[in-house]
Amino acid sequence: MNKTITIAAYNRPGNLRLLTDSLFDQQASFDDWKLHIRIDAGGDKFDQVWAVAEEVGFVDTRIHRAKENEGINSNTYWLMSHVFDHEQADYNLYLEDDLVLSPDALNVANWYIENEAHLLATPDLDDIGALCLCKLHDMGRDSLTDLFFSRAFVGWGFLMSKRQWWAYGNPAWTTADALWGRPMMWDNSVANYIRERGGRIYNLFPTCSRVTNTGREGVHFTPEKYDKRMTGHVYQQEHKVFDYQWGGWASEPQARS
Repeated sequence: MNKTITIAAYNRPGNLRLLTDSLFDQQASFDDWKLHIRIDAGGDKFDQVWAVAEEVGFVDTRIHRAKENEGINSNTYWLMSHVFDHEQADYNLYLEDDLVLSPDALNVANWYIENEAHLLATPDLDDIGALCLCKLHDMGRDSLTDLFFSRAFVGWGFLMSKRQWWAYGNPAWTTADALWGRPMMWDNSVANYIRERGGRIYNLFPTCSRVTNTGREGVHFTPEKYDKRMTGHVYQQEHKVFDYQWGGWASEPQARS
């Protein structure tokens, strides 16, 4: 099985180092994973970002560079297309440079891969769009072991299979104008697309988030917007591996028509 991790980076060497440190701190082995980092052009800290990427030595890593500044939608689409089309990845863990992973985030991803077929056989479920590792808002659940189905989609760290990429990611990533009649960030377009495919297509979330975000200031965030988004957000920080299991639904699936 071919498993990849992608990191889209731009002009934030400090944030990228926090992410790569959290990758190094993973409880799972990287023996069957490959890492692809793509650095967008145009930032005044490009060389510093490249130096941080070059320091990664704990996983087989490829570093890519954009020839010109592409922006987040195009840079991330290039990465996803590259690993699925050219690297023939079966699964990809999508990350951006302002994310930090829980120590067991890769264990959760591996659990999903091992249990995907069983999860897809869940009654009243038509399909799974993605395994989203970031849960922003409390839903009255505090289990460190449970994962649940939700109609929400959060792009701050997620796992997609090749099939899910072609079904839900690729058709919507850079096509918001055509699909929705207005420009849109890739994650909002993909979220809308998954939701529009049917009322019984869900994404899977850990009850306690396995990702947090360090990008308080950036191209698309102000400190005020960041603080509002992160209010009440907690993520798993114990250096432990848990007995993961499906824990149910955030909302009941629609009845079949």
